[in-house]
Amino acid sequence: MNRKFVLALIVVLMIALGCLYFFAKYVPVCMDEFCYYHTIICYYFPLNKLNSFREGCQVCDLAIWGDHFFPLRSNGYVGSLPSLCYFPLFKIWPSPHSARLLGLIFLGLQAFFAHKIFKVNFLFSFLVLVFFMPYAYQHVVDTGPLGFQVASVFLIPYLIQRWHDALQKQKKYTWRYPLILGLILFCGIWTKLTYFFILPSVLILIFYCVFHTRDDFQKKVGLRPYYSGLLLMLLIALILSSLLLNAKALDGWTYRSWLFSPGSKPMLDYKARLNHFTEKLLPFFGNPLNTAHRTFYIGQEKFIFMGALLWSVIFCFFIYGIWRLRKNKSHIGFIFLNLSLSLLTLLITNLTDHSWGMHHVVLSFPFAILAAFYIYSQLSKKKIAMALFVIFALLNSYFYFRLTKLPPLEEEHPSLIKFNNLLNSHYAKDYIFIIYSWGFYFTKALYGPKEQGVLYIEPYDDFHETVKEEQLEQIKKILKNINRKAIFIGKTGDGKNLPIIKRYFPTLREVKTSFDTGSWRAYYEE
Repeated sequence: MNRKFVLALIVVLMIALGCLYFFAKYVPVCMDEFCYYHTIICYYFPLNKLNSFREGCQVCDLAIWGDHFFPLRSNGYVGSLPSLCYFPLFKIWPSPHSARLLGLIFLGLQAFFAHKIFKVNFLFSFLVLVFFMPYAYQHVVDTGPLGFQVASVFLIPYLIQRWHDALQKQKKYTWRYPLILGLILFCGIWTKLTYFFILPSVLILIFYCVFHTRDDFQKKVGLRPYYSGLLLMLLIALILSSLLLNAKALDGWTYRSWLFSPGSKPMLDYKARLNHFTEKLLPFFGNPLNTAHRTFYIGQEKFIFMGALLWSVIFCFFIYGIWRLRKNKSHIGFIFLNLSLSLLTLLITNLTDHSWGMHHVVLSFPFAILAAFYIYSQLSKKKIAMALFVIFALLNSYFYFRLTKLPPLEEEHPSLIKFNNLLNSHYAKDYIFIIYSWGFYFTKALYGPKEQGVLYIEPYDDFHETVKEEQLEQIKKILKNINRKAIFIGKTGDGKNLPIIKRYFPTLREVKTSFDTGSWRAYYEE
């Protein structure tokens, strides 16, 4: 590790900490940032296992064979791999900010792999990714989860490069590279089933990176090592993914059934697909601020001038790069391939009505970013490219500034972390927390002392239903068995639930705070 890289790494860490501070100060937490850490919630906090209601523990466990159930999922279509990735960091720093730090780590890994593949300056690569506000926001405020899935697009070409070098130098155990590639494909699927949106493009990228050039070494030894390696990769990915997708839940349904869940118009109905794209996905391009739609009120503006200006700068960079590199077919081939894969991923994402958020759209971005880094690495004169980057950075700085002025959604009140800390310090040891409104369960259940217990009884259809009285009866029995009292947490907008709750818990008193908690209230049992 040379001195320049160490210095760049230190600067990257400082920038990451600055980003973390910015997001901590200006972007309230959204509980969906933590929903895919449900495995930690259920298995690290013993009393959280008492939650047999909404988002119940063990409901998402899967049996690969017989009746032996394992915590392989965090919820219906999200695996438990994100929990495994986050757990070491969670143990060191059990705070919502550490989850956001993990997103910055994934951005750092992407910059590192771009540096290794294309020899682009590591610090510059990280700055490009961090300044790209819609992209960076989705990693830091990650409601996907998408960190691993997106990073895999950068990791795969790097591993293929290493595999080729290992074969050329006749190193031992070269089979480990296709083995790792197979595990990456499986881990992408295990992370979340939305990896199927990106999987065709990933496979095309793999085969292109292996076969697009026939150098002297490949001509000498032939392609047999690559064929056998790719076969190993596919077998590993297929066997492990098949075991996972055919595993059964407690209700008897197989995991793969989520791939064919109802509620979407036909995939090949081009009018429905076009309407879905223009109504649901296109606004994320027209107004980059829409990337924060799960945390802030954005307004009705689907298209803004500054958004058009940002995409124009990006378009100009690609046009300039393609024109400068037009004489080299290999250069142009790699650029057009990745831009095509970006469009292919977006097209596949649009095939289902279940794709509705920026955390779906952003899965198409890494291929275009690979093409951008490749263009920059091949340019002999970079003055125009750097000028475009400065404009790109200024435009994104404007969007970051606009974020600080957006009003948060009702459930994402800026005081939630402070409110959670207050509840933990006064009630975690002697009470069970019962959440009856959307927006706080995963945050409360993940961040608290190990002795806390959190239940979640919000109705699925909160516009037409109230909390079920039989659930309140069950809760009374649970509390009696563990000798604890109840503390109910909800929003004032869900006040219709409170009279029902008070019939079963008549001694409830409101928790008083010295700070504004928005519409959130807590009521403890005397």
